[in-house]
This record gives sequence, structure tokens and C-alpha cells, in this order.
Amino acid sequence: MAVRKELDLLLKDSEKAVLDVMQSNLAFIGDTIINKVVAKESGLSNSKKLDAIKGIDASGLNQYKTDLLDVLTIIAYETLRQRKKEVPKAKFELSENEIYSIQFVESKTVKKATKKVKKTNKRIETMFKKLPPRVRRRIKTQQELLVQTQLADLEKAIYFQYTTSVAQEKAINEIKKDMQDNAEDFIDGPSVRAGAPLTAHQTISEASSAFFTDPEVDKQIEAFEFVNNYTQDRTPICTELNGTIFAKDDPNMMKFTPPLHWNCRSMILPILVGDLKGRKIEKLKISKSNEKYLQFSEKLEAFILAHQMSDQGIL
Repeated sequence: MAVRKELDLLLKDSEKAVLDVMQSNLAFIGDTIINKVVAKESGLSNSKKLDAIKGIDASGLNQYKTDLLDVLTIIAYETLRQRKKEVPKAKFELSENEIYSIQFVESKTVKKATKKVKKTNKRIETMFKKLPPRVRRRIKTQQELLVQTQLADLEKAIYFQYTTSVAQEKAINEIKKDMQDNAEDFIDGPSVRAGAPLTAHQTISEASSAFFTDPEVDKQIEAFEFVNNYTQDRTPICTELNGTIFAKDDPNMMKFTPPLHWNCRSMILPILVGDLKGRKIEKLKISKSNEKYLQFSEKLEAFILAHQMSDQGIL
């Protein structure tokens, strides 16, 4: 139960940490875009004002990528540390200098750990290098996809408002405020607010999967349990799966590994050899009426794999 509470806390803190990184960086990037548009607009004639949004390069992207990779690294590392508590006899190595690293992220919350990480970038670089290769690839893919997608959406919000305000023949100070308001609506809107928990949960899921599939860990595990402790916001699919005990080689394990949908807070807990104690192992499945709630499954895994292979020149 103690480990389950730690994982619940990790879920909540990870959501907040990723959202903070997203919103603070997007706000800075949005301001730089708006200021560049305003500066360019001042030198254009009325007939050329729409050219102000052409050729604008956003500033702050590299910092956003760095901050996002930092927080995802912390989440992944902390997930591995918590998961190792569940299988204490497993000889899973977090790093070559595990004691040093664990002391560095000894905080129970990702938020506090993030503050400590910012003091020494070299330490977080070490943490990243010691993550399993598949976890490093996944969080790098998450980083690139998120920054690219969110930048494109932010630019659309700002540029659409600019063209609308110009068409209404507003003064430049009014146009600037309109762009700022539209940018803030996007940054504080459902897309970013949904993307933050999804990103955090995918990182936790990938780190957990890497841990459980390690040969030294796998031989200690007899089965898994699907758990969701959030009764108030739990979707029908997670309600149906909650409490299901399934075999570690269940063919549907990848399909039903959380997150299953936006803001999914379900998790998978291991049952060690000898701890099943007569509990029944069932197959992972859901009723047809709940299939509509399944937004992330093997299709997401296939998409990300294809993206990684493309980056590596395989496709």
C-alpha cells in the first residue's frame, strides 16, 4: 500500500510538473512571437501588414526542449525507483552510482526534485544516460513531438488573431492585446491541460514497462493487477478493468497498459511469485460498450515506433 500511495503521488506531481514546464515556456515563446510581429508590423504599409507574420522565428524553443527533457527524465527515473521497491529482490540497476543518484532525487515529489535538478545540469544528464535505452528514446520522441505540435498550434492561435484584428483595422496596441489574449487562451486551454497529464503518464508507463520486462525483474513477477484509485473521475473502461488480475504474458497487455485515454490515472501493479494466494487470473478485455473510451492502445505504440524508425532512417 505504501508503494501504491507513492505512485499515486508521483502521478499527481508529474502532471503538475509537466504542466508548469509547458505553460511557462509556451508563454515565453508566445511573447517573443508577438513582439516580433509587432516590431515588423510597424514598418509596413497598410496593404502589406499581413506580411508581418511571414518569416517569424520563435525564440525559446531550445530552452523548452531542455526543460521538458529534464522533467521527463526525473519522472522516468523516479518511476524506476518506485517500481524497484515493488520487486526488492530484482537486480535491476538504475545507474552505476545508484546511491548518489537516489540521494539526488530523494524527494517524494517530482516538483521538489525538479528544483534540485535545476541546480546542477550535469546530474540530470547523468540520470538521463542511465535510463534504459528504450525509455530515453521514448521521452526524446515525446519531447520533439510535443514542442513541434504545440509551437504550430501556438503560432496558429497568434497569427489567426493577428489577421482578424488587422482586417478589423484595429490599432497596433489593440492588435497586440488580442494576440496576447488568444495565446493565453491556448496556453491555458484544454489542449495543453490534457497534453500535460498524458505526457507524464506515458513517461511513467514506459519506464514501468522497461522495468517489468527486465529479465531479472520478470522472473520475480507472477501476474499484474490493473488499478485505478480515482473513483470520482474514473471512466467506464477503467472502472471495468479496475481490480483485474492478469497474466504477465497476457496478449492484450500492451493494448490495456495505461494511459488508456485523456487524464487516465490507472496503473498496473505487479504481483510477486507466491503472492497471488488463490486470486483468479483473468484475461484483459472490455465490453463493446466501453470500447469508445479506449483512445490509446497498440495504435499509439505503432505510431511512436514508426516515428522512431523514421528518425533513425529505417523507414
